[in-house]
Amino acid sequence: MKFSLPFAHQRLLLGAVLALFALGSVLCCRYADEVLWADGVVASVEVLPDVAADLKITEISGDGRKWSTGRLGESLFPKPGRALWVRVVLRNPGDAALRGVLADEGFYSDHVDLYEDEGAGGRERWRCFRSGERIPAVEKPLGGREAAFPVELVAGATRTLYLRIEDHFGIPSRLVWWPSQQAYLISRTRANFAEALYFGVLLVLLFYNGVLWIRLRFPDLGRYLLYLAGLAVYMFIARNQWLVLGGSVHSPWQETAALLALGCSLIFLLDFARVFLELKRRAPSWDRLMGGLRWVAVAAVLFSPGLLWMREATLFHATVILGFLVQALLLIASLVAWRYGAAQARYFAAAFAAFLLGLLPSLRMVVWPAPQDDTAVAGFAFLAGSALELLLFSLATADRFSRLQQEKLAAEAALRREAEQREIMQEAYADDLALEVQERTRELELANADKDRILAVLGHDLRGPLTGLNRAAGHWETRPALAPGLQQFVADTARTSQGLLLLIEDLVMWARLRAGTSTADAHLLATLTSPVLTLLQNEAASAGVQLTASVPPQLSVLTDAVPLQALLRNLVANGLRAARKHVCVRAVVVAEGVEISVCDDGPGLPHSLANALNAGDTGQLPVVHGLGLRLCMEISLALDLGLGVRSAGTASEGTEFHFILRPDLS
Repeated sequence: MKFSLPFAHQRLLLGAVLALFALGSVLCCRYADEVLWADGVVASVEVLPDVAADLKITEISGDGRKWSTGRLGESLFPKPGRALWVRVVLRNPGDAALRGVLADEGFYSDHVDLYEDEGAGGRERWRCFRSGERIPAVEKPLGGREAAFPVELVAGATRTLYLRIEDHFGIPSRLVWWPSQQAYLISRTRANFAEALYFGVLLVLLFYNGVLWIRLRFPDLGRYLLYLAGLAVYMFIARNQWLVLGGSVHSPWQETAALLALGCSLIFLLDFARVFLELKRRAPSWDRLMGGLRWVAVAAVLFSPGLLWMREATLFHATVILGFLVQALLLIASLVAWRYGAAQARYFAAAFAAFLLGLLPSLRMVVWPAPQDDTAVAGFAFLAGSALELLLFSLATADRFSRLQQEKLAAEAALRREAEQREIMQEAYADDLALEVQERTRELELANADKDRILAVLGHDLRGPLTGLNRAAGHWETRPALAPGLQQFVADTARTSQGLLLLIEDLVMWARLRAGTSTADAHLLATLTSPVLTLLQNEAASAGVQLTASVPPQLSVLTDAVPLQALLRNLVANGLRAARKHVCVRAVVVAEGVEISVCDDGPGLPHSLANALNAGDTGQLPVVHGLGLRLCMEISLALDLGLGVRSAGTASEGTEFHFILRPDLS
């Protein structure tokens, strides 16, 4: 199953996700308008910083301490390993009771304890509520990540509250008064919903790009997936989402894990941008700069376990600043790559710009802090910028995938056109080749016919003189008055002229077989075999071989006499050359017809040659004494005689050639 989505649909999908996230962020940020800070109450805040951690509330509440004046919504900075005490006085001047919440809107301090005096008769009786990151959720007055305490103010009442804040790294705290518990809980619900939406977007992008990576296996897409995963882990830790897993992680493990995830995500982001934007080819100087920053991030990852033994979070803060610097420099690098032809660099520029814009509220709070600053709004702006960055990265990969698909379709179309043109050319070439083959075939047929006519003419012209020469030599060979040397010459002349005559007869027979002029007539078999035996009787006598025949005189067969006699002559001549003492020609009636066999007592044929004859494979037959066995096989095929051989290749059994003739039943 292929996974493919047109680029237009990909943009609609990503745009819908972006719109959903933006809508959710707007809805979730509306709760900021419901934070009334000190409206509805008269509040005073006093701070007692840098106090020994082991001081008790009874020591703090007594006289003699020098408190400094503060305000609700103001950032408070406890020193690492020390306690920060805050005294908050709330007075309700109205006619209705207030059931509000005093909350720490900072960065999840380790311990935030609230002490309330419930004494009577002038005696102090302190009631303690514990909250903070190290406190289990079930023990908190209000469950959740934040340190929050419900406070009830009856009409015209005044309450004095003491808060003890302690943190391993001295993380800032920020006290905020919510005049309504319901508004506080709704705001927390909206905050959780916005963060769930953010992490949902991350999971969707992880799934979508994971499927693309499984299909395409682009190296830069794999690095983007690693960046997505690293950023998701970092945001999970930084937003203190451990409650989702049913537990909690506190300082210094919290910061160490966050630093490790942040450093890894920066490494993957730098690798992703360098490969995707092709900085090594388009902007080598920027590529070297990004490579140097990557090694800085690697160093941060390697030194992250050192936070476990540190009292300051300087290394973590430096890595966060490094992340902001990387985003800003990558924005410039993407603009440079865009200038040098990287089409998808525009998405990168927009992505880094969105991230930095989402970071502006947080930077403004760091540079120009104010009591009215809303950390929730800054946090959601950061989430929105981060989500928009990731969505634009996905859009860049989708655009690249779409361009590759378009290029692939264009290449396939070009290949189809080329194949069609090639097919047309092949058809035209095939037609020309067919005409040329027909012309060459015609020429070869004419040449073959000319060859057969030449062979017939040569056979006819040479047959007469050689026949006369053979007869004259035979006549003089029988005269006893010749000198011994002359008589031997005459005998050699007779044998040579007879061999040449037989060779010419074979050539004429070969031409006749090629012309296909064979006709079958009724003949007495004895009249066909007798001339052959008489012709070869002298050769048998000179070789000391007895040549005999066993042919019924009245046996009649249907065959072409001339090629049959040529077949018998060649078989008997081969038998005489191989035989030791005897060659026999036999004819017997069998179920298939009349079987003619030529037997000798020679050493027998080799198995390979016998198998070739039985299989009708003329390509492995040698030429012995002219055309020899090859001509025999041609005659057998032309007359459909089924020539075969039985030979064990031993001296005791010899060789037997056999074939079947049709009987004359008329």
